[in-house]
Amino acid sequence: MKTSRQFFEDIGERRALLKQRQRDQLNAFKERGAQTAQSSLQKSTELRRKAAERTKAGLERARQQRLERQERVKAEREKEQEERKNQRDDNVEQSKEKKEDNDKKRMAKQKVQAKRREAARQAMKES
Repeated sequence: MKTSRQFFEDIGERRALLKQRQRDQLNAFKERGAQTAQSSLQKSTELRRKAAERTKAGLERARQQRLERQERVKAEREKEQEERKNQRDDNVEQSKEKKEDNDKKRMAKQKVQAKRREAARQAMKES
């Protein structure tokens, strides 16, 4: 049988073991909390880094699209200017051709009129 001294020693040992177990549990709890905090910090840091990369890529993509759009607009303007220049050249050429045709017609009429006048003079001289 156990003596009261042994009984109280067993209770003391059990209390000491319980306190040790509680300290171990507290330390394990603190360690898990620290690991969770560290893990959360790493995840949030990684998420921020990825978000920054996506933002940077989006800005770069937008800048590239803006440059491409500016190049397209510039090319279209140059094409329109070239078309206008060609149209002006065509209009000038057509005007010259019309003027030449009109000049030929006028000269032909003048020749016909000159012949008629000469014929009329000849007729008046003869009569």
